[in-house]
Amino acid sequence: MELVTPKDIGIRFDVAEDGATYLDNAKKKADTGRRLSGLPTLADDSGLEVPLLGGRPGVQSAYFAGRDHYGDGPALVRALLTALGDGAGSSPPASFRCAAVLALPPSRAANTASASTRCSSWPAGGGWRS
Repeated sequence: MELVTPKDIGIRFDVAEDGATYLDNAKKKADTGRRLSGLPTLADDSGLEVPLLGGRPGVQSAYFAGRDHYGDGPALVRALLTALGDGAGSSPPASFRCAAVLALPPSRAANTASASTRCSSWPAGGGWRS
């Protein structure tokens, strides 16, 4: 068995992460990769869930700082600190959640979802530390 990336086999694609859940987005990515490559495809979706923000940013983590800042880590941290306001100094716990899907030809799929919790703190200087 050889693991390859889309780039390794000359495939380039973007999948809109517009699903209601991490699993929805991971399925969409895996199915697209399998369809374009003809190969079994492993894909994931993940996000940060902050209880003080009602679980946000959640499945929309990559867009939390705005569509113009898709996947921009520093912009995401700034947006989180802004959203937390005075709560940013209280070291809120956060969870990183991930779902992964293995899409197998012809249309079988193996799904798995996992969650891990990591306590993190927000230093007064505005950086992220865990």
